[in-house]
Amino acid sequence: MQRIIKRAGVAPWPKLFQNLRSTRQTELADSFPTKAVCSWLGNSKPVALKHYLQVTEDHFQKAAQNPTQTVRDSDDTGEQPRREKVKTSGKSSFDNSRQPLNVCLVGDTGFEPVTSAV
Repeated sequence: MQRIIKRAGVAPWPKLFQNLRSTRQTELADSFPTKAVCSWLGNSKPVALKHYLQVTEDHFQKAAQNPTQTVRDSDDTGEQPRREKVKTSGKSSFDNSRQPLNVCLVGDTGFEPVTSAV
């Protein structure tokens, strides 16, 4: 995979497969219930929430542009979320100046336990 990335003229990024898995889990979780996605990818919901699911720039954009607030139940049953109107005072409380996100970097061994052979 790294040879393909280098041939494409892109610098390979660290933890290639963990990053690919994290990105795909985040994409799937946007369309399907977390329970189903975790079952497909072979992890648990707590592991997915702690290590794989990401908040993307697209999530921020949708939240800033959406005039209604989406309310999700915490049990994540897969039902459609209900929408409620958000009462505003006419002034936008959203500040367009972006603050940098706190990024937690992972060491060279990654999240999974180290094994002697795979």
